Amino acid sequence: MTAHARILEYLTRRIGLDPDSLGASTIAEAIQERMRIVEKPEPNSYREYLETEPAELQKLAERIVVSETWFFRGPGLFDYLARTIRDAVHADPKRIVRVLSIPCSTGEEPYSLAMALQELQVPPNRHVLVGVDLSTQAITTAQRGVYREFAFRQILPAIRARYFRNQETTWTISDAIKSRVQFHTGNLLDPHGISNLGSPFDIVLCRNLLIYFTAETRRQALNQIERLLLPEGLLAVGSAEPSALSGRPFLTVGTGELFLFRYSPSTQPSGVPPRFSEPRRSQGSVILAPVLPRQVTPVAVPLPTPRTAPIPVVGNPVTEPSLDEARLLADAGQLSAAETLCQAVLARTPTAQGYALLGVICHARGRLEEATEALRRALYLEPHHREALIHALTVALAAGQTAQAENLRARLRKLTQEERP
Repeated sequence: MTAHARILEYLTRRIGLDPDSLGASTIAEAIQERMRIVEKPEPNSYREYLETEPAELQKLAERIVVSETWFFRGPGLFDYLARTIRDAVHADPKRIVRVLSIPCSTGEEPYSLAMALQELQVPPNRHVLVGVDLSTQAITTAQRGVYREFAFRQILPAIRARYFRNQETTWTISDAIKSRVQFHTGNLLDPHGISNLGSPFDIVLCRNLLIYFTAETRRQALNQIERLLLPEGLLAVGSAEPSALSGRPFLTVGTGELFLFRYSPSTQPSGVPPRFSEPRRSQGSVILAPVLPRQVTPVAVPLPTPRTAPIPVVGNPVTEPSLDEARLLADAGQLSAAETLCQAVLARTPTAQGYALLGVICHARGRLEEATEALRRALYLEPHHREALIHALTVALAAGQTAQAENLRARLRKLTQEERP
């Protein structure tokens, strides 16, 4: 085995990454860059350094993997989880719900749930929110709680104004929300690295990680997740990852667009009640689905009840449908309505933003070819459209298109470098 191959084998064994999912040139470029930085020009010397310096493994992984996330990522998920937790703690005055986000990246995911819980007035002492990531750099960013504009593409301005403080080009999360989340550095594939997390969790969010793993490390990761989850607890995965749960004791919860599953091991005694019931409906999503302030043109599919506009009457001005309305529908899990509205907008005015949204909707509905085509059109109209690049990368990985994913990752990395101050 060559020194380079041994480096790849070590990466796979320690952090589970599948070289085929990332692209050979992407990994080779990252290794060469790290070798230059640490002044280890020979592959053998770098391999030995990598195996003896834990911090170098983190830095190499950070260089390889494009970690992109944003607040309230995923249509309706955080609203659903917040209402589920609210109902659980109301039903049992002594109950404290434990939630784990792994990997948590730079903190947007656990902070999103913290804000959703605050909106529903769930007291901080009734839950424990924990974020874990392999990257010390990501954890440091999460603990600082300072974000740029791109992290807010799916959050209402009123919510951002309520929980963040603006400082020129950045937004700092409030201390009240920051105090609701604990952050730790850890590796899902290393039991010793997450042994300090305490008792098992009611809810685990592990989204868009399994797609980067080999079949064997995916199995190891899911075994570890099952150990971290309480029986009848909930697991959230990415839109391309439900097939990884095939043959395991997980049952779909809520709508399919949530990609949420209940852990129901066969060893459980019969008659054990689920840890959570279907949550009570709120008047729209607590974060993403306000009552629309204006009337909309009727479409051929029903709009969700909390946002249905009054029937237009003679003399009332009626505005044409917009992408903002389509995005609100998608965020609330109304994907069919969102797609219809999005198509109507695109028929009138083709834009990169519209095709990017259509690609996200098609991906969430499991139609990868249509998602790929929509995102291709978005990037044709606007080659540097960041959101389209990110979702096109995710779709390519889900479809097993390694070469395309590698190309998109390189474009995204170049764009990120150009945007850095």
